[in-house]
Amino acid sequence: MCLIPRALVITGLLISAALQLSGCAALPCGEFAPPQSRQMIDCPATAAVAPPKPTRYCYRSLASNECFAQPQPERAGFAGTYP
Repeated sequence: MCLIPRALVITGLLISAALQLSGCAALPCGEFAPPQSRQMIDCPATAAVAPPKPTRYCYRSLASNECFAQPQPERAGFAGTYP
């Protein structure tokens, strides 16, 4: 029966753990990183976010929906807002 020495097993486990954990610190500014105001390291700036689309107020008409930049309280058939 062949027994593997305990020191060799422990060394193998340590090398395996070191290889698996070595990639963790490669990208400290990952997708789920805290906001830049709370980060302890300098991370590259992310891409600029597109400005939000203006809200449109849509109303049902006979054939289709009609959308306006301002609400039209005198119109019937309010269908909702569209971002």
